[in-house]
Amino acid sequence: MMSKNVGDVNATNAILQGGDGGEPIVTYKKAIRGKVFVNVWDTFLESPEGLMLYGEEGSETSIYDIWNTKELRYFELRNKRLLETGYLIKYTRKEPTQEISNRKEALTDEQLTKVLKDKFFTLQSFLADVDSVPVIYRMLVLAEELGKPAKTIDFIKSKLSDVQSFVPLALQEEEE
Repeated sequence: MMSKNVGDVNATNAILQGGDGGEPIVTYKKAIRGKVFVNVWDTFLESPEGLMLYGEEGSETSIYDIWNTKELRYFELRNKRLLETGYLIKYTRKEPTQEISNRKEALTDEQLTKVLKDKFFTLQSFLADVDSVPVIYRMLVLAEELGKPAKTIDFIKSKLSDVQSFVPLALQEEEE
């Protein structure tokens, strides 16, 4: 039995069992600060695998999702001692704070075009909190296609340049 990355096995099993966007039937997490080695059933390979749960509480590497009863039965039998002693506990995932569909990165070209056709101040306030290069680049391309004034295109280029040249403070300190 070979140890694998818990994120890879979780993702593979999710695709095979719940690829339609369903939820796992149960989720377990490690309940201690250290690492916990668990035995799991890899649905893709149809074989047992060993996984190391590690990392901070709530991180993807400290959580294991179970997608079907075969996986659950195997997991509970092979990790019985860990479950009885409290090293592993059931876990309920928290809902993401913001749906992807509500983020500016998920806006369609039509929605971005609507922002560009509005007043200049609307564009300024829209781009004020955008730090995604692809979104700003899409806005630039759309502005050029729409034949927006040079002031608008220059503003978008300036914002794009600012975002591309941004270096987080933590990285600046490491370089010094």
